[in-house]
Amino acid sequence: MAMVIEQDRPKSFNLLIPKGSKLKRLYTLAIQEDFQGDTHASRVIYNSDPGDKRFIMLKGNLINKLSELTLTANHSDINKRNFIKVQFQCERNLSIAKKLLFVNVYHNAERITKKVLKRAEKFYLSEIELECYYLLRKIYYLKGYPNEVEKYQKLALSKQDETKLMDQAYGLVQISLAHVKFVRSQSNSLQALLKTYVLEIKRFRKECDSPFLMLSFLRVKLIRAHQANNLNKWNRALEKLWQHLIDYPFLETEHLLLEVNIAAAKYYIAIQEFQLANTVLTELLEFTSYEAFNRFEVQAELFQLYLHQKYFDKATELLVEIHEEPRFEELDKLDRAGWMIRASYLSYIQTVNGERRVVPGFHLDELQRFYQDCSPISKDKVGFNFQFMVIRALQLRMKGVLDSANESNNFKVYYQRYIKEEKLQRTKGFARAFIRILRSNFDAEVIAQSLSEFTQAHGQDHVCLEYCEIIDYRYLISTL
Repeated sequence: MAMVIEQDRPKSFNLLIPKGSKLKRLYTLAIQEDFQGDTHASRVIYNSDPGDKRFIMLKGNLINKLSELTLTANHSDINKRNFIKVQFQCERNLSIAKKLLFVNVYHNAERITKKVLKRAEKFYLSEIELECYYLLRKIYYLKGYPNEVEKYQKLALSKQDETKLMDQAYGLVQISLAHVKFVRSQSNSLQALLKTYVLEIKRFRKECDSPFLMLSFLRVKLIRAHQANNLNKWNRALEKLWQHLIDYPFLETEHLLLEVNIAAAKYYIAIQEFQLANTVLTELLEFTSYEAFNRFEVQAELFQLYLHQKYFDKATELLVEIHEEPRFEELDKLDRAGWMIRASYLSYIQTVNGERRVVPGFHLDELQRFYQDCSPISKDKVGFNFQFMVIRALQLRMKGVLDSANESNNFKVYYQRYIKEEKLQRTKGFARAFIRILRSNFDAEVIAQSLSEFTQAHGQDHVCLEYCEIIDYRYLISTL
């Protein structure tokens, strides 16, 4: 809450949290980068432990004050004219109208509600419109106007159907985003599921014409195009989404800009337009933060970009920054596992290149811990888990304990079960080459032949890097 308030302090801040007060001291501690928690704060303020009743009361009081300030603060989104700011203003005014109605002051409530309704209609805020219809229905019942009550009853019933469709569409977007949040797969099964979501939202659009519904439709289409690894559809989905935001600029929010720009960066990396990807990601760094946890997502794609550009020193510096950030330990275990696999590949490359620099997050002498910490990504079969199996084999080889014959059989079974039927031609080609190399126990001639065949099949013009390809497969084979 303190982070939100610091972005845009309300005028009442110093009234609720006075200068020189213990409240202000606790607040100041809370916003510090190296804040160490309750134990540290209670010792600084009261020279006692966090169970001290004085500290418990102070902390509770600060939370109450921050809650009040959060409600009164202006929304600090990038686009100050977006629908979120309008929605908060409308909800605030409707709260006033409701309070007036509690004491039967319905004339002012009516004026406020109609003004809110007009603004909500301008920005297609269906839920606010529905709330206005409910209030106006109540106002006219209090005034004794049955025709008006009936009018707003019909409008409310119609708007209920519309908001239901909108909510279903939002739900499908959120399910789609949740499916891809911590994975690096591009799978047929998820692409097929997303196709049903696209068709369902398309059906909703026949019953309801709203830019929000169109936005949901385009967001799911974009995720589906990425999963299908279809560059043409991926590019068209991005273009249509950008145009939609130009047509309806009030839809633009920080969350949406992050989502769309990350999708654009992924696309640029896939088609090897690395400079465009770097521009997009650098701009994203300006309005994301570790405090909000959204910078980790940007850094993950930036790390990927560095590896494809072979900027291994930059990738190492990025990993150092990530691991020095206190909030890294608060990440979801799936997210942390992903960072460990990235670190393991960078460590392998640095070792192959003769670098002695330590890579944060991975050490070859702690493989059992590495295996255990990476276990959360085991369900990401075509993504992180596939890359985990590859790097595990390379790690065992570096330690001199790899059973090549057994490992090649395991890889063959994995390929048949999870990789063979996917549309990812480069990943399938690499998997087949890696199986041959394992079977030969890393014979130099087999490696050279595999690299030549892979390059001929997948390394000519218009190469499309696949999302699970942490390191360009051509380069990875060449290191073997």
